[in-house]
Amino acid sequence: MDKVFFGVISYGPQPSAFWLQYSTMLALLEKYDIAFVGQSNGKSMRADGNRNQVVQSFLKSKADWLMWVDTDNLIPLGGIRRLLDNQKTFVTGLYYLKHEPYHPVAFWRLPSGAYQTIKDWTRGEIIPVDMAGMGACLTHRSVFEDIQKQCTVLQKGNGGTFAMHKERIYGKIPEKPKLSLPSITNGVYKESVFVPDMEYGPFPFFDFGFGRSEDVLFYELAAQCGHKAWCDTSVECDHINQEWAVNGETRRNLIRSRKEYIPLVKDVIEVEMEEYVNS
Repeated sequence: MDKVFFGVISYGPQPSAFWLQYSTMLALLEKYDIAFVGQSNGKSMRADGNRNQVVQSFLKSKADWLMWVDTDNLIPLGGIRRLLDNQKTFVTGLYYLKHEPYHPVAFWRLPSGAYQTIKDWTRGEIIPVDMAGMGACLTHRSVFEDIQKQCTVLQKGNGGTFAMHKERIYGKIPEKPKLSLPSITNGVYKESVFVPDMEYGPFPFFDFGFGRSEDVLFYELAAQCGHKAWCDTSVECDHINQEWAVNGETRRNLIRSRKEYIPLVKDVIEVEMEEYVNS
């Protein structure tokens, strides 16, 4: 059996539909040859702190896999099994933003460093991505362990901590704070850092910074440590609110309504999702 630990991340009120689907999914795990090892839910007010706390709990367990589940996502039954069967250390299902035009929450990186949503994929493809949401993401233990081995935690002058790959550190890091205001020289951003002089809690795999969501840094660190991210577009999740849901069909209907539509195989194909039926 594949040993899976669950990281449940909450954002405000939690729709009852989530708990019904989540409890059903857990009840059927053994039918998909999956062992439930444990679960954790972050308790801080920040999403990055919540995720870092979940990873700390996961690494103390005997699980091989951490399955991230946000409480506004419904993962289809059989979806986790499908993600496991990809045999990738870092793979996510697919869900969509809750507002028009319902862009997929999966991205490719531009030469500028910014991210754009994926385009022109065929439903059912397993495609490489540079970043995605964490709401339906399966991550192997080795991803976190390799980041911890290959990265160093540093402290900024404002007290914040962050992880940096060791190969990107040149010269010596001072052990005592030498504070200075951030500056820019010939387009290069500069900020003083030093060896942390305080207990910083869980390893900072996730971090808000420069207006980016907390998961961007994690995808970048994983890539630097040799773990490519993938998206299995057959595992389409419902992105839910209290009264409605957005999914792949929502997006496809919008696209059809906005142009003269000639159906393509990729638009109408039904991706079989294995479900356990008690006969």
